[in-house]
Amino acid sequence: LAATDVMAVGCLNRLKEKGISIPKDMAIFGFDNIEVAKKSKPQLSTINMPIAQAAKKTMALLMDQIHNKNELRVEKLPCELVLRASTEINISY
Repeated sequence: LAATDVMAVGCLNRLKEKGISIPKDMAIFGFDNIEVAKKSKPQLSTINMPIAQAAKKTMALLMDQIHNKNELRVEKLPCELVLRASTEINISY
């Protein structure tokens, strides 16, 4: 699991250079579901998070903290698991 899709694709490419089969020998996950995840070979499994919404909420929380000195609070955003060919995970509901 990598912190970003760009990092995950870098790992994926390096592992393939070393002869490691993705996903047979090792599964790779990224985080953020940017376009590179769909274009990698194999396509990258990732966590989709609404980046623009996260940035907007972050700025609102920061401005509120600066101007109102309110207590810190946690905001939760919806995330979605996006399974692609870099993993062999099958989930049934």
